[in-house]
Amino acid sequence: MAGFDGLLKPITQRSRSGAGRNPFSNSNVRRGTGRDGGLCGDRPGQQSPFISSYEDQKNSKYRLQRRERMKKWAMFLGAALLLLILLVTPDESETLSGDNDLVVSLRATPRPTAAATPPPPPTPPPTPPPTNPLKPIPDKYKEIVIEKGLGTTVCDRKIGVDLSDEKTWPSPYVPLLTPVGYVPEGERKAILIGRSANFGGIGQMLTAFFHTYNKAYDLKRNLYVTKDSFAWTILFQLFITGASPAEKTDGEKIFAVARQTTNIQVVDGGHVLTDAGMTYEAESATGFFYHQKSTADPVVVQHQRETILRELVSYPATDACKLVASLNGEKYSVVHITNTVGNDPADFPGKLSIGTGIDNTAAYKMEPDYVRNILTRTGMHEHNVFPVAAAGEKFNADKFKRLVDDKGINMKGYADEMAGNFYLAVLADVYIGDPADHLSLWIARTRFAIGMDNTFIFTKKEGNDWVSILTKADYKLLYDRVKLGLYMG
Repeated sequence: MAGFDGLLKPITQRSRSGAGRNPFSNSNVRRGTGRDGGLCGDRPGQQSPFISSYEDQKNSKYRLQRRERMKKWAMFLGAALLLLILLVTPDESETLSGDNDLVVSLRATPRPTAAATPPPPPTPPPTPPPTNPLKPIPDKYKEIVIEKGLGTTVCDRKIGVDLSDEKTWPSPYVPLLTPVGYVPEGERKAILIGRSANFGGIGQMLTAFFHTYNKAYDLKRNLYVTKDSFAWTILFQLFITGASPAEKTDGEKIFAVARQTTNIQVVDGGHVLTDAGMTYEAESATGFFYHQKSTADPVVVQHQRETILRELVSYPATDACKLVASLNGEKYSVVHITNTVGNDPADFPGKLSIGTGIDNTAAYKMEPDYVRNILTRTGMHEHNVFPVAAAGEKFNADKFKRLVDDKGINMKGYADEMAGNFYLAVLADVYIGDPADHLSLWIARTRFAIGMDNTFIFTKKEGNDWVSILTKADYKLLYDRVKLGLYMG
C-alpha cells in the first residue's frame, strides 16, 4: 500500500504543483526494476490507468468551474442590462391581463423616446353656402305726394300747437325709435306687422301697434307692415281715411298717407320680404301687446309716440268730426265711462294703483261728487258733459245713470260712434278719464301731444279739491313702463 499512497496523495492535495502532486511525472521518476524505468509490469509506451483517471477528473472539474464562472458572468451582465433598460426606457414594461405579472422586453440597445407629436389643428367648420345679396325693397308709398295735414285746428276746434310747425310742439320730432344706421347693415331678420285677429278693445289694439316700434328697436331690425295688417284695421277707424273722400277712395293715396304718418314701410305681403332674401316671424297683435319690457329710453319713447300721434291727428278718419262739428264751437266736457268699478290689488286696476303709488279709486268709480268737483274748479259746471266709451264695450249704465241723475252735472246722451267719441274726448275743454282703460290713456296722451289743457286721469285730492297729477310740463308717467306695466303706451 505504500506505493498506492504516493498515487492517492496528489489527488487530495490541490494546492501543490503538478510535479509535487504527481510523483510519477517525468522530472521526478523513480526508476523501478522494470525495463525503460517504468513500473513493474508496465508495457513500454502504455500510460498508467491511474494517470489517465486523474487527468480526466481534472479536466472535467475545470470545465465545470468554467461553466459556473460563465453562468455567473452571464447573470451579472443580464442584471446590468436589465437595470440599464429600466432606467432608459421604463415604459417598455406592460402588465399582463391574466395575473398582472410585469413582463419586460429586453433589448440590446435602449430605444430612444420619440418626441411628442402636436395634436392636429381643429377641423374648420364647413363653409356655409353663399347667400344671395339682399334685394332692395322699393318704398313706393314714401315717394307719393300727399296733401298737407291739419295745422292749428282739428275738426275746426283750436288746439294748443301747430301740427305743421315743429317749433310749437312740446316734444321734438322722432319718427322712429330706430335711427338711421341703428339696424346692422345686411340684417336679414325683420319685424312684420301682419294680419291678426283683434283682441280686447281699440285701446289694447293701439297699444299693440305702438309696441311694434319697441320690438324693432330691441331686436335691431327693420319694421314693415302689410296692407292687410291689423294696424290699419284699428288706425283707419280713427285716422287717415279722411285724406281721401269716401266717394273717391284712392287706395294708393291712403297707404301713402299711412306710410308717411307712421313712418313704417308698407308692403303688399310677407312674400315681398321673402323674395328680397329676408326672414320674419309671424306675430299676432297679442304678442306685440305683451312686448312692454323695452330697452328704449322712456323719454325717447314719449317723443316718438307723440310724433306719430300728431301726424295721425293731422289726418282724421272719414266722418270722424261729425260729433264735434255738431257742437258749433261750444265749450264742453267729456267723462269716460268704463267698466272699472273697484281697486282690488288682485286685479289690473289695483296693480296699477300699486305700481304708480296713486290711489285711483275715485277715477275708477267716477262718482258724481268727483266729477262735479273737477267741473266746478275748471269753470265748466254749467256746460254740457258728454259720456264716451270704447266701441264694442258694454256701457256701464250704473255709472252713467248716477251722473245723469246729479242736478249739478249737465250730462248729455251717449252716441256709439268710435271715431266721433275719440275726437270728442281729444278736443274737449275738460277730459275726465279712467287710468285703467287703455283707450282713455291714449286719449290723454294725444291731448298732451297737441297741447290741450285740463286732462284729469291721474288725480289726487288737495284739501277739498281734486287736481291732476299730470301737467303740461310733466306728464312722463303716461310713458313709464315700470309704473304702468301693461298699460304702457
